[in-house]
Amino acid sequence: SSHGFVPYFSRGAAFGRRASCICSGSYFAGSSSLKELFDLALVQQRAGNLDEALEAYSQFVEAAKQCDAPPGSFAEVLVNKGQLHARRGERGLAREHFQEALQHRSLSTALVNLAVLELAEGRLRDGGAHMSLSSVQEASRLCREALAADEQDDMSLVMAKKLLDDCDKDLEETEEGSSSSGR
Repeated sequence: SSHGFVPYFSRGAAFGRRASCICSGSYFAGSSSLKELFDLALVQQRAGNLDEALEAYSQFVEAAKQCDAPPGSFAEVLVNKGQLHARRGERGLAREHFQEALQHRSLSTALVNLAVLELAEGRLRDGGAHMSLSSVQEASRLCREALAADEQDDMSLVMAKKLLDDCDKDLEETEEGSSSSGR
């Protein structure tokens, strides 16, 4: 089955407020505060304007770094950038952003997106006919980690459970196929 990437929307408003406090009074690119940049990126992402959203998130990250904001304070933005790159088919960049976010915080969203990416890449590696066993195992591990993550959101938990169920079914079918062919 086909699975989509999970954007980090659920805590967007709270995150925007926290982001504006990171570097209160600091402005980037004229009059755009961090909160305004985050809000702009989120609106663009929700509207499906991938390039504009990526640009706004990139400006946000640069501005936050200029304010010496700790990377963990904008890990959600890295997840959203990864999600946008994945939607553009830029899997390598997507993976980098998800992994960078996880270096700073245990976010279920980043883990679930890595699992979706692993499954997509596993199907491509195998020519699309079957899912590679190692990809299913890795996706399963990532989903279990997402379910135990320090920071979880409802959308990611639902997706992690669904992916895990699908992975478990694929693994069972693989085991049944290998045991029946060995008879």
